[in-house]
Amino acid sequence: MATCLKLSAKKDIMEVLKIEDLKKEYISPEGEKHLVIDVPKFSVEERTQIALQGTSGCGKTTFLNMIAGILAVTQGNIFVNGENISQLPEAKRDIIRANNIGYIFQTFNLLQGYTALENLIIAMSFGNYNVDQDRAKSLLTKVGLEHRMHYVPAKLSIGQQQRVAVARALINKPKLVLADEPTGNLDAKNAQEALTLIREICDENEAALLLVSHDEKILHKFNRLQSMQEINVALQTEGQK
Repeated sequence: MATCLKLSAKKDIMEVLKIEDLKKEYISPEGEKHLVIDVPKFSVEERTQIALQGTSGCGKTTFLNMIAGILAVTQGNIFVNGENISQLPEAKRDIIRANNIGYIFQTFNLLQGYTALENLIIAMSFGNYNVDQDRAKSLLTKVGLEHRMHYVPAKLSIGQQQRVAVARALINKPKLVLADEPTGNLDAKNAQEALTLIREICDENEAALLLVSHDEKILHKFNRLQSMQEINVALQTEGQK
């Protein structure tokens, strides 16, 4: 009698971000070295949403800027979609960021002389995709700005500027979105609305989300919550001094 075996193939889960032995040092004016980031291991899998808790001065913005390739590393490896960006020159890190990472800055960092639509189109010009005005308009409509596309940031409310920043972060179809205190400049009502929008739009675009915040009300919305104190050995060492 022949025996039929049914094999179920398990799909490999892709890591959109993988960190190994990451360190960042700064040198003081007196010439002393200060270790601010020491993360032995950290990863983000595709389409997952992770919140990192951290108080002011814990290195969370430095950590995100290293992941984004804005800051060079002192030591260690950062893999973005399988590519090690750690030792790449700044220009190549910029290209990888444009194509693979969306970044929602705490202060939004919108280009003040350009409209909401133009901010998205300019962001597209840095990536590998052709400029697609229809996609830009669709994203702005998705975030509720269909009637504000042609307004410059100064003519938008803080909440509306934040929505432009969210749309811009997703414009190049990134696999990973970084959000640095994205609700820090908003009141409680707008903060909750912004968080819901960020999570929904990342999910719809199949992008993983790594969000850092100190706001307990924001943090506890996430199933996966870690603290900078937990992953950053430099903070643990500092606390023992």
